[in-house]
Amino acid sequence: MPKYFEFEVSLIEVKPKIYRKFALPAASTFRDLHRAIQRACGWENDHGHIFRTELGKKGQNIAGGFPMGSMDGVKDGDAIQLNSYFSGTNPICVYEYDFGDCWTHVVKWVRVFEDDEIFQRKLLGGARAFPPEDCGGLPGYYEFCELLKSAPQSVEGESEEDEQLRDWFGDWTPEGFDFEETKKSFEAINSLAGEGCEDDDVYDEDDEEDEDLGDCGDCEHCDCGEDHLGDDDDEDNEELSERDRQFVEEVKELIAQGKKKEAVNVVQNYLHVGLKTSKAMVDELAREAE
Repeated sequence: MPKYFEFEVSLIEVKPKIYRKFALPAASTFRDLHRAIQRACGWENDHGHIFRTELGKKGQNIAGGFPMGSMDGVKDGDAIQLNSYFSGTNPICVYEYDFGDCWTHVVKWVRVFEDDEIFQRKLLGGARAFPPEDCGGLPGYYEFCELLKSAPQSVEGESEEDEQLRDWFGDWTPEGFDFEETKKSFEAINSLAGEGCEDDDVYDEDDEEDEDLGDCGDCEHCDCGEDHLGDDDDEDNEELSERDRQFVEEVKELIAQGKKKEAVNVVQNYLHVGLKTSKAMVDELAREAE
């Protein structure tokens, strides 16, 4: 019978605990684990990630990468199988995602088990909602949680800052974890296996309505060679948002300081965030940084 690993992934420094439990084939790779964490936690794979042996300076890099490619000095997750690292005597690693917001997860290997059923992923449990993408890290998360406690709904005379927070978080709530819906999304890959595009990090049944989907029809961030970035001449790209301007200024400042490696990392990390900055502008900044 096939062997599987059960994992529990939890976000550090957050109480009550936010976590997901799921199972993967024992022969899976760290890239498979990365994809599973992204899907189970509701992340969007817009930023870099890295697996490390432990927190702090003693931690050693295991594997990592950016949405658009590899990370300097770090092995790609496809090169390392989970069963070469995890065991009963070595059950823990750390998963860091988005080096701006700095989301740090503890990945705990729970057990190995056999199952008659053959699957690529299975969701087993979880609690509470992981924070929304790009919400400002733990400070932004806690700020919005406090706002919800004091006033669950928008009130008259609310500050502009609080209104912006509500707009940014939308209908997200700290306890908003729907196990059945998450399970359906998480396990969709089981029926998609062998049907073209493998990278299902942003796959959703509603993606057929997404204007930026490529010909593969399964996802936006895949390796199928299609351009899912939309038209660079789109009028929506003509006016930069404040966030776009901050991104451009950050890269140019690093270049001016001679920190080209750091500038390249920033460009790679932000390339698929969904900024209004056109792909041409990002490519130009990347060339300038190299």
